[in-house]
Formats: sequence, C-alpha cells, structure tokens
Amino acid sequence: MDKKGLMADYNTTAGIYDLRYGEEQALKISFILSRIAVKEGSTVVDVGCGTGFLLEKLEKKASMQGQLVGVDISINMLRGAKRKLKRADVVLADAEAVPFRDCCFDAVFSVSVMQLVPEPQKSIAELLRLLKEGGSFGASILRKSKSAHEIGNVAGLTWEIYDSETMKDVFLIGKK
Repeated sequence: MDKKGLMADYNTTAGIYDLRYGEEQALKISFILSRIAVKEGSTVVDVGCGTGFLLEKLEKKASMQGQLVGVDISINMLRGAKRKLKRADVVLADAEAVPFRDCCFDAVFSVSVMQLVPEPQKSIAELLRLLKEGGSFGASILRKSKSAHEIGNVAGLTWEIYDSETMKDVFLIGKK
C-alpha cells in the first residue's frame, strides 16, 4: 500500500483502533518496555505512535518526567493520542523523514510500523539517526512480513532479536 493509502486507511479506522488492536498492542508494548528501562528525565519518541499506547504507559510511570513525543503519519491517530495523553507532544510526520535533529532522543520506539514502510532498513536508519549515543531502541515488526528478519544489519546498533512463536511480532531491542 502506498503512503496516501496508508494515511487514508488509518485516518478511517482511527476511531476503532483501540478497540480492535488495544489488547495486542498492550502486549507488544509491555514486552518492549520490560526490556528497556526508560530513565527519569529521558527524551523519548515513539514513531508510528498511533493512538498513543506506549506514551500513555510511560506517562503513567511516576518516575517518567522527561520529554515524550509521538510521531504518526495519520492525523486522526494523532488526535486519538492527544485525547488520552496528558503531556506528550504529537507530530504529524513520516517514519522515513522524521523532523528532528540528529542524536536528540534517549529512547526511540516503533511498534508494528516497519512492515508498512517501503524501505524498512532506510526507516530504521532514520530512527537511529534520532538516537543519542548510548540510547535505547525498541521496535517490533510483524513476523509474517518479509522485512522481519532483513533489517537486523543496520550499522550503529547492537541489538538482540526476539522471535517467539507466541507473539505476532519479531522484536528488535538494542543500544546505540
């Protein structure tokens, strides 16, 4: 699907996204956050944040007083995120061209997004551009997508790949 089709699809389904995928997304996010400790005062971006599940979970952590930013290609998904988030900022942008300077985030997340982009390795490289040295990276990619095991060779990141038959996604967890 091209980007305009993707935007239209997510703009149309944003109102039912939480009901349809909430439980599944919560499991993925819990898995990632159980392996990445986001420290107090961290700057965090969730690229492909959808309706804000990951950022909402971080907002609920009493020690999470840093800067939280959600990025998504769908304006309606961002509207849904903004309704539930208390202090995170949201930005309308594409995962292949995120409008932030290099090395500005302590943690970069992207859950179930890379299978939707035309060039997953290019998008992963773009997200790594945002990550500070020593920063943490967590992403998931649908196992059934052709890119699930192809994106592990991006320079500048040391990561582990978690592939469990009990989850729909393959998880990439690492540090820069």
